[in-house]
Amino acid sequence: MSVQLKPARRLRGEITVPGEHGTAARALLLACLSPGESRISNAPPAVIPLCESLRPLGVEIRRNNGDMQVLGRNLGSLEPTPEILDFAATG
Repeated sequence: MSVQLKPARRLRGEITVPGEHGTAARALLLACLSPGESRISNAPPAVIPLCESLRPLGVEIRRNNGDMQVLGRNLGSLEPTPEILDFAATG
C-alpha cells in the first residue's frame, strides 16, 4: 500500500509533553524541605506515589492534573512517623 502526502500550508495546535519523573521527584523533595509554598508544573503521574509517601511527614501537597502546590516544612520540622516509610515503591 502506498500513501502520498501533500505539504500542508500550515499546522496549528498545542502539545504538552509530560515532565520527566526524576526531575519532578527532585523538585518535589526540595519543595517539601523548603518553608512556604512551592508550585511544580507539568509533573508526571509517576510522582503520585512519592506524594503519598511524603504526606505522613506533615507536608501538604495539592494536585490538580499535572500541577502541584506544595506547602513545605523546614528540614527540622518534618513530623516523625511511628511506621517506617517505604520509598522503594516510589520509583
